Amino acid sequence: MKKSIKYSTIVVAALMAVTPIISMGNFENSPVQAASSTKKLTRNAAVYNINGKRIGKKTLKKNKRVKILGTKNINGKAYYKIGKNSYVRTVNFKKSSSKSGNDWYAEEMKKRSNDPTLNNYRDLVLKNSTSKHKVTVLFNKDSYSYYEKGKELKVVDKMPAGTEITIVAPSVVKIGNEYYLSNTGDDNTNYYKLSDLSFNGYDPDHDAKLKSLQKQVDKLSDKSDDGDILMTPKNSSVPQYDTDGDQYFVNKPVGVLSKPTTVAGVEVIRHNQKYYYTWDDDNGNYGVNVDDVTLSPAPAEDDED
Repeated sequence: MKKSIKYSTIVVAALMAVTPIISMGNFENSPVQAASSTKKLTRNAAVYNINGKRIGKKTLKKNKRVKILGTKNINGKAYYKIGKNSYVRTVNFKKSSSKSGNDWYAEEMKKRSNDPTLNNYRDLVLKNSTSKHKVTVLFNKDSYSYYEKGKELKVVDKMPAGTEITIVAPSVVKIGNEYYLSNTGDDNTNYYKLSDLSFNGYDPDHDAKLKSLQKQVDKLSDKSDDGDILMTPKNSSVPQYDTDGDQYFVNKPVGVLSKPTTVAGVEVIRHNQKYYYTWDDDNGNYGVNVDDVTLSPAPAEDDED
């Protein structure tokens, strides 16, 4: 799997953490979870096959109610199964809000130990949590993420200075002589040295700019018959990045966007305090800085004879 840096909620951070134990391929091919419900689309949605490739030009329209047959992770992204070999990204549906799922974490952080430094770090994390179960941090210097193997911590990935991550249900632990901030995954946990971190107060659930940019994208998509968008670079060499799924972003450009390109299923993400338009095509998952391109409704295609 490509080496990459996490940019958002560390819901699947364990995938990076357990590289020697399980592969991303094993995760992607996990069975579809059972489900039986219908959900209403909040924007136009492309349909994909089991490999995450778009199926033709078929687009499901906004406000359509879709029967959900199950859920599946494909290439690190979450999909709903809606038919035989037919999947739709879960981000195209309104997410239900629940405040109770991770409330327990705050109570854990309030517990006192015999170590005053540990207590101070717990208070610091709780104070800087932007919701009841999330906290965003910046790496002040080059550092690493770790996972626990036996009684030792092993390096998962490099975390360059300036990297921003949001951790879900964080906890503070002392291992050896160091204090670490960790995400409390059910199966695996990543650790980050607290001495290398600072808190910037960013709240991903209330990012007005991110929501505004996504709203603009959705409006443009609604104006196109197929829900596609024409992305036009502002110069001939706009850097193009590999997003490698929802949870990872390759910081080094993998190419350039040099001409107007029709794309589908555009999503806006924040990575290291910058905003990117991301999309999928037959060749991979890509992103460009929002300041480097302009968007417009894709022109209608002539019907083939």
